[in-house]
Amino acid sequence: MKRTFMVGVPLLLFLCLFFPLNLNAAGFYVDLQDAKGMALGGAFIAQANNPSAVFYNPAGMTQLEGTQISLGSTFIMPTTEFDSDATGHNTEVDDNTWWLPNFYITHKFNDHVWIGFGSFSNFALGTEWPADWEGRYNSYEATVKTVTMNPNLAYKFNDKFSIAVGLQIQYLDVRMKRKIGIKKVAASLFSSLGLPFSAPLDDPSTDIKNEVNGDDFGYGFNVAARLQPTDWLSFGVSYRSEVRHHIGDGDVDNSHQDAMALGLETASFGLINQTTWLSVLNGLFPDTSGSTTLTMPQTVFMGAAVKPIKPLTVEIAGYWTGWSSWDDLTLHFDQPIGGPDNYTSNTEKDWDDVWGWRIGLEYLWNDWAFRFGYVHDESPIPNDTLDFMVPADDRDMYNFGIGYSHGNFTIDGAYTYLVIDERDVSINADIYRPQGELHDGYAHMFSISLGYKF
Repeated sequence: MKRTFMVGVPLLLFLCLFFPLNLNAAGFYVDLQDAKGMALGGAFIAQANNPSAVFYNPAGMTQLEGTQISLGSTFIMPTTEFDSDATGHNTEVDDNTWWLPNFYITHKFNDHVWIGFGSFSNFALGTEWPADWEGRYNSYEATVKTVTMNPNLAYKFNDKFSIAVGLQIQYLDVRMKRKIGIKKVAASLFSSLGLPFSAPLDDPSTDIKNEVNGDDFGYGFNVAARLQPTDWLSFGVSYRSEVRHHIGDGDVDNSHQDAMALGLETASFGLINQTTWLSVLNGLFPDTSGSTTLTMPQTVFMGAAVKPIKPLTVEIAGYWTGWSSWDDLTLHFDQPIGGPDNYTSNTEKDWDDVWGWRIGLEYLWNDWAFRFGYVHDESPIPNDTLDFMVPADDRDMYNFGIGYSHGNFTIDGAYTYLVIDERDVSINADIYRPQGELHDGYAHMFSISLGYKF
């Protein structure tokens, strides 16, 4: 059962309750949080010289004069496909275009103290398969929406060294949908009632639709530092803590039981009528409440930037994500589902901590900036727990962008082409996770940011 969002939160923060995206790799971490940073592939940790420093490296705020504001949006058009070994069928995720806004503001109090605030999502997922597809008993829709509200305080010791500390206030909304097939329950039902069982009962129209959703607020912190020993060399590091969410009153809904009861009536040769079967199924698959705990992982960003010539900046960055916190997905139900003792559902994840690497180049020409970036991210998901909620593998991103400045106004645009490696789904395959190959995973991403200095 969803709790009401905070009354009085500014409209801009509501805009950040955006649709999720399906990037399908590096778990569901999102690290391209404005157009300039995206064009550089996220290699913006040592530079961090616009208001999006609040996300990339808040210590970089100490480079910004006066009050500065940035508002941006990213549009993502992703796809991926699955080829089944058993049937030869090809299934493609549903076409969607996702919209992700971001907002940052910074203010210089004096020569030593800055404050800043950002609203963004660093964790988001949206995977939508056709509702009747072959892997529906594992998942046909999974969405994770987060809004991270991040106030920061930065302190500049001198022209070479700055630090920052911040608070993470994170809203999380989760929705998971799958089907429960009649074959999963029919055999035990018929056996317990002494009835014959003759039909395969694999018609998608007789499936139960199982949906779990809930939301929560969680809290964490972040710290950062930036060192610039010379005009042509700088270093940055930024750490964000885990954010733990306890969803204590989520909804667990089971529907389409009329169609399933009709299928059971047919399969039992009409020995028990549909009304009786419906009563049995309502007892086995009630609508109820549930709870779970989800931990968004800690992250570390590190970068080094160099200016080989005055108009050119090159940065190399490494991103570490502690996905080992994503060890399982355990749901606790207030009423048993599928049997008298089934108060808990546990799915092993056992994800790994991973590194991602980035390189970004920026060339300045008069009021224009030309940017290029490359990203390689490792997938944290081991073969034996790969599923269709997050159908992921290693990914590469190719980035390009242009920026223009005039007076106090700036505009930045970026394009990214994301490519996901092919991956076999073959370990522990069964009806819930059919064997096959995930392939043709890619996304087109467009971003625009507007900035103003007061």
